[in-house]
Amino acid sequence: MKIVFDSQIFQFQTYGGVSRYFVELARQIPLLFGDSIQLKILAPFYVNHYLREHKNQLSIFGTHVDRMRGIRHINEVLCTLVSPVFSSDIIHETYYSQKPFKGKSTRRVLTVYDMMHERFPDYFSDAAIVQGWKQAAINRADHIISISHHTKSDLVNLLNVDPDRVTVVHMGLPDKQTASGVQSAPATPFLLYVGQRKGYKNFEGFLRAYAASEKLRKNVALIAFGGGAFSSQEKELMRSLRLSPEMVIQKSGADRELYQLYGQALAFVCPSLYEGFGMPLLEAMAFSCPVVCSNTSSIPEVAGQAAVFFQPDDPESVKEVLELVCEDSGLRQTLISKGLERTTHFSWRKCAEETVAVYQNLLQQ
Repeated sequence: MKIVFDSQIFQFQTYGGVSRYFVELARQIPLLFGDSIQLKILAPFYVNHYLREHKNQLSIFGTHVDRMRGIRHINEVLCTLVSPVFSSDIIHETYYSQKPFKGKSTRRVLTVYDMMHERFPDYFSDAAIVQGWKQAAINRADHIISISHHTKSDLVNLLNVDPDRVTVVHMGLPDKQTASGVQSAPATPFLLYVGQRKGYKNFEGFLRAYAASEKLRKNVALIAFGGGAFSSQEKELMRSLRLSPEMVIQKSGADRELYQLYGQALAFVCPSLYEGFGMPLLEAMAFSCPVVCSNTSSIPEVAGQAAVFFQPDDPESVKEVLELVCEDSGLRQTLISKGLERTTHFSWRKCAEETVAVYQNLLQQ
């Protein structure tokens, strides 16, 4: 079987869950299936750090660049020119595009990650554009992979997609060998937030709940990892809430720095209004970090019984749960134990096996 992953996600995402998902698939599939599957990543120019980090393990047609003006158009032209050489049984599109990679292929697979632009269009200036691209990609796909049952339900109910065209394949998580090397004893007490902070991510709601607690704002710091430096609007909000800059901190770095923070935090907090899957939930569990999170969308599907839930649009609910987890060391230890058990249900190996099963079933039709 010959499989091609196209360039889309790798040409604009330096770090992120979607590009990590495809790099992990590209690593696992050859290990599991050997020479019976030939997998090529066709990305003439890419900015993705995961791809660069693992380039010696992967079959990549392309080279890393820090940035490139017009990279999408350049890749489209180059992929069109070389597509006759890269015939495949399966083309797996890595994101949504109006203009698909035109390689010679028997079948086309698309992964749909979430329905954020459909459910929260007011949070995205490009919502209509992404919706159009997604619909075009869905229409031309022979089969769709959804990363959660909740996202599959959204596909069926919001876009009227035939449920028989959709297979749920959960994502994986960092390997346990890496997790075991992280120091778990916290250096200073803090709550950890990870990733982008705008709109539906509800970081503002988290800040307001944190600020409403005299106990937390005096004794527990808040670290926001990734997502870029705090914006002027965020800084103004913090000033209005009388939050000390020494207690609300933004950090960035490589995965190993994030994993260290998971191991040190009192708890990982996910206040999001919506997630298609929620990779940081599993990352936190894998690195022995208690999880407190929203009770919405796919989040309960991923977290199972290994988290304490709150109502994300109710600041009092968020505050009460945060105080409870920070004050109760026994509860934190219970959440750590349940989280480690929960991670055994997810792996990149399982994700790769189930993804290849989708390819195989599609080729037999």
